[in-house]
Amino acid sequence: LLCVSRGLCSLNDDVRKFVPEIPEFSSVRQITIRDCLGHLSGIEDHEEMPNWKHNAHCNWLTLDDLFSLMSRSKSSKEKRLSFDTGSRFQYSNTGYCLLALVIERVTGMAFSSF
Repeated sequence: LLCVSRGLCSLNDDVRKFVPEIPEFSSVRQITIRDCLGHLSGIEDHEEMPNWKHNAHCNWLTLDDLFSLMSRSKSSKEKRLSFDTGSRFQYSNTGYCLLALVIERVTGMAFSSF
């Protein structure tokens, strides 16, 4: 929300405005920053994706890993979301990973330094 208060982005901005690498899902509407914040995006949680290799000693995910998982997941290949954006709540770590990337791109800073 600091980025919104600083005028760097809006809660109603399409996440693809800042992260065009996201697969183009068939959706009733765009996926906004507000949707990702509220877990309303419909984007599958990467920890639930079949290709996710959770390791108790390595609990982090690079952006390359994230985009690779999204492009290999069943829903991405079928260009569909888990549900229509905004229609229901479903916790998604992936949405928050995307928000971290939005922060990096609008501020020009690493998320860890923000």
